[in-house]
Amino acid sequence: MKVKLESVKDEIIGLRPVYTDQGNATMVYLRRGEAVDSRGMRAIKTALARIYAIDLAAQCSQVEMRLHRQGMMPFYLGPERVFVPLKMRRALADKDAVYGYVDVRCMGDVVDGGKRTCRLYLQDGREIEILSHRSTVEQCRVMGRNLLDMLRGERGTDPEEELMVGAVMHVHRMFRVLERRLIHIEEMIAEEEDRYG
Repeated sequence: MKVKLESVKDEIIGLRPVYTDQGNATMVYLRRGEAVDSRGMRAIKTALARIYAIDLAAQCSQVEMRLHRQGMMPFYLGPERVFVPLKMRRALADKDAVYGYVDVRCMGDVVDGGKRTCRLYLQDGREIEILSHRSTVEQCRVMGRNLLDMLRGERGTDPEEELMVGAVMHVHRMFRVLERRLIHIEEMIAEEEDRYG
């Protein structure tokens, strides 16, 4: 069964790769409930990107630059919806997705599980088994929060304000250079005075 993503796009809080009798599928976590879509994780992400008119490859490159990281990156569907990657299953085949995504704002407590596992509780009490250490989940949460803060900061910027801040920063840098040069000149004068004085 395919979930009509267009009708639930604003309700999605998580995506989890799952296996069904038909093969790869995706559990779509909604604000209220879940639904299983017969499409795999990549197809679901591509469909969501199409709905929101997002170029995921370009977005991933920008996120890597902003967070100064590489590898599995969060993706976002607007400035308030950042989805962090979390390992949610073991692959049965090479191309199978193992990472799912959770909206960082919906993440609750993380509790240690067994060896290399933990349980992530969503804000509404539902739980998701994660196949990573608790510390890894917390690092992903921090990464998502940082991106969320960056996106929120961008949302409120005015182009004129950005130009003004840029100009002030440029003037500040110029004064720092001038200050270093003046200090250097003063040191040279002091040396000459010591030598001839």
